[in-house]
Amino acid sequence: MRLGAALGVLALVIAAIVVLPQLSLGSGEARRMLVAELERAAGGTVLIEGPVSYSLLPNTRISADRLRMDGGGSLRVERVVADLDPVDALFGRASISRLVLIRPEFHSATSEATESAEAPAAASADGPRAVAGRLLARLPRARTVDIRQGVFRNSRQAGPSGFSNANILINRSAVGDGLDATGSFVWNGDTTNLRIKVGSKKALLNGGSSSIDFEMSSPTLAANFDGHASLDENAGITGRVRLDSPSLSRSIEWFAEPGAPVPDVGAMSVEGDLVFAGVEANLQNASVRIAGSSGRGALEARFAEDAPTVGGTLAFENLDLSPLVGAVAPLPDDPFDLARKIDVGFTREVGLDLRVSAERATLGNVAAEDVAAALLVADGKATIDIGDAMLLGGRGQANVVFEADQTPPQAIGHFALAGVDTTALFAALEIDLVGLSGRSDISADMTTPVTDWGSIMRNVQFDAKVRTQNGILTGFDPDVFRRPGARALLEGTSGATVPFTRLEARLASFGPRVHLREFLLASGTGTVQAAGVVSALTHEMRIRGTFDTASPMTASVNGEFTTSKPVAFTMAGHWPNPDVTSR
Repeated sequence: MRLGAALGVLALVIAAIVVLPQLSLGSGEARRMLVAELERAAGGTVLIEGPVSYSLLPNTRISADRLRMDGGGSLRVERVVADLDPVDALFGRASISRLVLIRPEFHSATSEATESAEAPAAASADGPRAVAGRLLARLPRARTVDIRQGVFRNSRQAGPSGFSNANILINRSAVGDGLDATGSFVWNGDTTNLRIKVGSKKALLNGGSSSIDFEMSSPTLAANFDGHASLDENAGITGRVRLDSPSLSRSIEWFAEPGAPVPDVGAMSVEGDLVFAGVEANLQNASVRIAGSSGRGALEARFAEDAPTVGGTLAFENLDLSPLVGAVAPLPDDPFDLARKIDVGFTREVGLDLRVSAERATLGNVAAEDVAAALLVADGKATIDIGDAMLLGGRGQANVVFEADQTPPQAIGHFALAGVDTTALFAALEIDLVGLSGRSDISADMTTPVTDWGSIMRNVQFDAKVRTQNGILTGFDPDVFRRPGARALLEGTSGATVPFTRLEARLASFGPRVHLREFLLASGTGTVQAAGVVSALTHEMRIRGTFDTASPMTASVNGEFTTSKPVAFTMAGHWPNPDVTSR
């Protein structure tokens, strides 16, 4: 029995030695198979310019040096190593179990004619859906694809130039047709880690849906997605998404468009349930954190036009507007900052239609409650419309429109306050030269160039009306006008407190020069009416007016009753102690 078994084994070995060399895969077949697989993946003719080596045993492997493909882009691969299935190779069949691409470098090529004359068609043909479909269809059929030190260069002038030092490992699922890709690459100077899990490649290529798990992290942007996607005409994507960035403007420049004129509003994160179909995206149950303020709501976006459009509603509990306003027009810290350009070019690059509400909002020293506002940006115009807000014990509204296409860019605004606490208003505006209490109604129209703070301070124009009732004026007493002659204002007003029933003023400004067109102060001591010019920069003033005392009528020597005549006065000099002359 033992002898028979030994003879049987010996016969099988002899048969294998005689037969297998005639059946096994030869180097020529292996080379043709490798080139065919690479051409299918690359979409063009692949030439091998370096040596090719092939071994059947003990490791079934073929390697080739210096491969290239030209036309529709340029591909260079320093070395390709393909591990073949040894059993298939012994029986003359070729199947790659592992494919290693060492230092592949691809340069895209787009002619100027194609970019100009066929831009709409190219945009459709090269959209994300089409690109993803081609990549999946051309993916090498090896169980494992290992890309080492890969480089991709984009020849187009706009957008990022490509990535380098790509080390990506792609594994097919042991069961089914799922894919798992992990690795890293350098994109615009940042090392980026990536992982993508695809539930079914076949489902995506056949117009169906597949589960997608996506994770990307870099110092500039982190993104996560867990859901489903399809590559049909609507390119549907549904699932939970989250984006985190320490700088919104930096992440846009890094990811999509270097030099994009986007204000730096600081750190930003967005999370929600994404529904993406065609060119439209909706984000439900959205959580947004921007510049330290957190809000919830729903967002929508459309990417069909040249400028993407984002809209929706967001509700904040606490909204700090100071860093948002400062991102567009940073306040100057020193005289040199007055010439720093205020860039409103972002109004041409993106469209916004946002409705924002906040239980509490702050801008500098001013706090408001129950704020309802709209932010509209389109075609070089930005509109900020605060429909209603409770602030300073009253209510307020504001509307400001920025026109980026004007020369120079302009801002036009209207502001209205009703029933506000005047003491709180003066404290918020840091006005301490005179004290004023009472309830005030204020309206103002504004026009200003928006180029830099220096131009704004020199050219801003205001037309404002103020009406205050039943208040107290401190630091000024109209009785100073009673005595004829000249004197310093503080001689008769220091420490004075005057209750009044009505204060009305109308003023217009051009830069720091303020024209006091009308001023009326009615108190128990009389009525002051005045007009003149004041410099908000130097506090220099030239005022003319009258003081009509509230003294009762007196009888003259002939028995007739007369009233005292209004006292005419002038004030000239620098506040708070100009010279007063009465006559």
